Amino acid sequence: MRFIAKKNEPLSLRNYRSSAGATFEGLPSKVKTDIKNQLLDEQGHTCAYCMQQIKFEAMKVEHWLPQSSNNNKSSTLDYKNLLGCCEGNEKKHDKKKDIRTCDTKKANDLIKFSPANPRDEINRKIKYLSSGKILSQDQVFNLDIENKLNLNLGVMVENRKVALESIKSRLNQLSGDKRCKSKIQKLLDKVSNKGRGNKYTPFYGVAIDYLNKKLR
Repeated sequence: MRFIAKKNEPLSLRNYRSSAGATFEGLPSKVKTDIKNQLLDEQGHTCAYCMQQIKFEAMKVEHWLPQSSNNNKSSTLDYKNLLGCCEGNEKKHDKKKDIRTCDTKKANDLIKFSPANPRDEINRKIKYLSSGKILSQDQVFNLDIENKLNLNLGVMVENRKVALESIKSRLNQLSGDKRCKSKIQKLLDKVSNKGRGNKYTPFYGVAIDYLNKKLR
């Protein structure tokens, strides 16, 4: 998870919300298209929770504050409450373990912090381990990561390990002194920004964490 800088809501959503009887379930197709496209743009085509790549035709629009919440009367159409997520293995099944992740696993549960709320400082809440696992020093949020989002599912851990090894390899390929902080910073800047097609590298959070540690 990394902080998501939300933009102004799509004009079509604002107009729809002001109409009588507007509900999230009743979103016109154009409004939902505008929402999904803007979420993809903001998030660099990565899932708000696990950070794998997502596509327009295979993504979910997540409510950080669940639609079922008693306090969510005005938040179902609040753009700041909406996130783009992967399908979370919604169409896959494993008899031995729960492989659902992200919004699919979270369902109507509430997690403590939102990646889109600057006050939550999400970048400081997530710790990356060399094993590929992630955790939080905040005990409640750590349980959210493990149980409500299932972000340490085996395949997620492996994907982060692959991303970690990839950034290590890129760092090793730098000419000259590989410990030169200016070169590390240049690579960090590249990883931290969206690339071709306005996309982040999937699981880029672990790469940013690794390079930041190299700069300390």
